[in-house]
Amino acid sequence: FSHDSKKLASASNDETIRIWDAETGKYERVLEGHSWSVSSVVFSHDSKKLASASYDETIRIWNAETGKCDRVLEGHSSKINSVVFSHDSKKLASASNDKTIRIWNAETGKCKQTLEGHSEWVNSAVFSHDSKKLASGSKDKTIRIWDAETGKCERVLEGHKQSVSSVILSHDSKKLASASYDETIRIWDVKIGECKQVLEGHSHAIDSTIFSCDSKKVASGSWDKTIRIWDAEMGEYEQALEGHSWSVSSVVFSHDSTRVASASPDKTIRIWNAETGKCERVLKGHGWIVNSVVFSHDSKKLASASYDKTIRIWNAETGKCERVLKGHSWMVNLAVFSYDSKKLASGSKDKTIRIWDAETGECEQVLEGHSDEVHSVVFSCDSKKVASGSYDNTIRIWDAETGDCKRVLEGHTNWVKSVVFSHDSKKVASGSWDNTIRFWNAETGQCEDVVPLDRHVNVLSFTPDDRGIVTNHGVFALIDGSQSRAGPAMPWQYSEIPILDCIDSTWVATAGNDLLWLPPECRNGTVTVSGSTVAVGCQSGRVVFLRISMADVEQCMDI
Repeated sequence: FSHDSKKLASASNDETIRIWDAETGKYERVLEGHSWSVSSVVFSHDSKKLASASYDETIRIWNAETGKCDRVLEGHSSKINSVVFSHDSKKLASASNDKTIRIWNAETGKCKQTLEGHSEWVNSAVFSHDSKKLASGSKDKTIRIWDAETGKCERVLEGHKQSVSSVILSHDSKKLASASYDETIRIWDVKIGECKQVLEGHSHAIDSTIFSCDSKKVASGSWDKTIRIWDAEMGEYEQALEGHSWSVSSVVFSHDSTRVASASPDKTIRIWNAETGKCERVLKGHGWIVNSVVFSHDSKKLASASYDKTIRIWNAETGKCERVLKGHSWMVNLAVFSYDSKKLASGSKDKTIRIWDAETGECEQVLEGHSDEVHSVVFSCDSKKVASGSYDNTIRIWDAETGDCKRVLEGHTNWVKSVVFSHDSKKVASGSWDNTIRFWNAETGQCEDVVPLDRHVNVLSFTPDDRGIVTNHGVFALIDGSQSRAGPAMPWQYSEIPILDCIDSTWVATAGNDLLWLPPECRNGTVTVSGSTVAVGCQSGRVVFLRISMADVEQCMDI
């Protein structure tokens, strides 16, 4: 991903790099020039440049906007395995099978340093966050720490029994984590070169590792199809929930936070104990991928929405399917209960919303009007209104009893991904892929304010007093209680409102601050939050609980 999350770059054995629009999935350009497989591709931290490494022994620097090749960096005498920008985007480092690392000037393409010392292939290289140091991992089973300015080797870290596949420095540059084909991760003290922890548990080679923002946790990804999250101080790993035979498409907490439900393309829903991680129920019945799952507000029922065009209502205690709701003509994206748990609303790719009696399963209303799929549906707190957000860039407000469309809210210039009512049902907030939050008067349909942000936004809820809006970028104050005017971002403070969220499927974050980097297996999954606990549904089928202490969050944010 580019660092603004708008673009995606892929490297292929077909000798090309492709740049994609991460929002639409459309590919924008093909970068051609390499004469052998492209092994690594990376955006600069300002997202303006792209660097690629190839088995043709060259690095190419590209203009990420135009696709023009600005520089061809030559000097390595064998395959290049990885390339990385420094955090100030001024330098570039490449690791090669010629047993060297080269540091390049990213502007001129000139080689500034050739780092020699490894006796085998160099698999990985990474800059420290201040760009002053470089760490490298090699097939010779060692890690080396280098001065990125002078090229001098400051430390040789020995201990792994097989090839070192990945190295990463902590954000304060005091620790280093290394992953190896010997199935272990090692945590090192960079200053003295001492191994502080050996993390054992994977059953196959480990390909990747990363530190959390506070440097207290480490995540690792392995050929054993698992990710593990470890305490970097104690060497213990936190629980990972196994059971799904495919990826996890949706996870949600019960309203009392005691359970988690997960949905999967394996056609099942699983109910987990949020404290012990034990799977309490496996709900089977859907005939195709389950898109989403939601608890009723009394936590007694569960509803699941599926590609099989149905919604199922389950008893959350026994796991018994109580109702199968049929009527949609295309896959159902989501379902949501009313606050009194008596009704259910569903949004579908067939462009409609359906309102159902949650007890009998009878369809009471079919709401038609959107010109594209419906991706967000919510009841007002009094259960009298329904708001829907669509890929047609609009929000519609409906009468939940009659099915009449009361208002069409227009103004967003891209997909509407989330919509919420205030607790008094008088206001609506919407989050869009146009990188804005809009505040609307639910009675008149008037847009009362627009908050521009620098990335996609999900509105999660209004604060209990309706004087603020909780988003995945933090909490925004409403200046005047009578008007939906968005004020400056409120200082971060702990509350029961879920202020942790997952940004672009890559970081667990709060108030725009990155807290915990998710390993690749988790990124295309789904995330749900309850207080300070985050549940991540992974592509492997695992559900991972991350319990983030508020003290650690405050320390990370320098509060």
